[in-house]
Amino acid sequence: MIISSSTAMAKPSFPHISSLLLLILLLTLSPLPGTFACAAGKLSLKEATIDDIQLAFKHNQLTSRQLVQYYLAQIRKLNPVLKGVLEVNPDALHLADKADYERKTKAPVSLLSKLHGIPILVVLAHVLSKGVMREQK
Repeated sequence: MIISSSTAMAKPSFPHISSLLLLILLLTLSPLPGTFACAAGKLSLKEATIDDIQLAFKHNQLTSRQLVQYYLAQIRKLNPVLKGVLEVNPDALHLADKADYERKTKAPVSLLSKLHGIPILVVLAHVLSKGVMREQK
C-alpha cells in the first residue's frame, strides 16, 4: 500500500521540493469528507494518531479501504498542481482490502505491525548532483 514520491533530478530544485513538502502538509491538514464514530467519540483522521486509527480499525469504525480511498482522493485533487507524488501503488486498494480481511479473520496480532493497513507516503529525497548521491536536507 506504498505511495511513493521522488525528488531525484540533476540539480536540487527548491520549487519541486517545496511543492512536495506542501503536498505532504496539505494531505495532513486537508478537511475530511467526514469523521468516524469511535469508542472515544468522533475520530477526525486529520488529527488521529496511528493508535487512534488502529483503535477505530479494532472497533470496526474505520477500514483500511476507507482510509486509502480518502488519501487517493486527496492525491488526485492536489497532485496536478503540486506534482509531488510520482507514483501510486496500483494495488493500494487491493492491499487495503487484504489488511481489512486479515483484521476481520483475526490474524495473530503479533504478525501485524502498528502500521498494518495504514497507507504511507514514501519520500525519496535523494538528489543527484555531479554524479554523487546525497540526501537533501
